[in-house]
Amino acid sequence: MAGFIGVTALALHQILLQCLSFTWNINFGFSQAAAILVGKEFGNNNLAGVKAVSKRSFALVTILSAVLAVVFIVWPEAIASLFQLDGEGEHELTDMLASLIWVVALSFVVDAWQLLAINLLRGMKIVVLPTVMTAIGYWVFGLPAAWLLMSRYELAGIWGGILVGLAATGLLLLAQLVFELKRTKLDTFSNAHTA
Repeated sequence: MAGFIGVTALALHQILLQCLSFTWNINFGFSQAAAILVGKEFGNNNLAGVKAVSKRSFALVTILSAVLAVVFIVWPEAIASLFQLDGEGEHELTDMLASLIWVVALSFVVDAWQLLAINLLRGMKIVVLPTVMTAIGYWVFGLPAAWLLMSRYELAGIWGGILVGLAATGLLLLAQLVFELKRTKLDTFSNAHTA
């Protein structure tokens, strides 16, 4: 879609993807560690441990992503200047990038949520429905939102759609994680009483 706007928009879109990938990689490491810990607790039938790891992990990635988002929003020019887009004495591309960074920064927290939630569910051996929810979040919410917003806000609209897709996916996966934790609790309680 960014290519429909122009070559400059496509180039800036790739840089914005790098900004999102920067925080994604940090959260991916935490999510993998959390999935291992949840898998261990889940394998030991320790629901309290699963809940504790889940809560701590969500607190950690939320705080970390929020801090990074604030840095990107407060100092967009400094972030944009790292990419050295313009020749000496020019600032046009850097200014354009700086004007878009805030939209990407808003995606940091919900991107962390969807990444962590899907990894925690994977640690609990739940993989099919999270895949479906991810497809729904991106294709049913994100893509149409990006297409609609692009006509009015151009590249910022595309990133608004990405934000919508990530938020929808994050909330759907978080809701499923909460549901699974409650359902597991009920199953454990009923199994304990029938044994």
